Amino acid sequence: MLTAIQQPRNDNKHVAWTRQFAGDGRDFSACYEAEDLAHRCGFAIGSAQRGDPRGLMHGYAYVAKWRNLSQRERAELHGAMFGDMRHGPVMIVVYVTAPFEIRVALSAEPKGRGL
Repeated sequence: MLTAIQQPRNDNKHVAWTRQFAGDGRDFSACYEAEDLAHRCGFAIGSAQRGDPRGLMHGYAYVAKWRNLSQRERAELHGAMFGDMRHGPVMIVVYVTAPFEIRVALSAEPKGRGL
């Protein structure tokens, strides 16, 4: 379970889809599973920064670290990854601002090893 510090920040965004990844017990395994799904769906993932989420943008090549994103840029994100990237669990949250076809594709995505 995610602790209070790791819970997704609402920022008044409507959530369209979530998935939690537990990993297999090895360092970063939950993070790698989440990254794999995000990349397969066409999301660029922000650089890791200890204790902060990682932004997701569909169709972009690069997303900066959380601390380097302005409030406006954070508001424009299509989603985010939250959690303990080293030990798991990691949660992907996709907002309604993501392209419709991506939200539909994610809804059809098999759960795999995620919780």
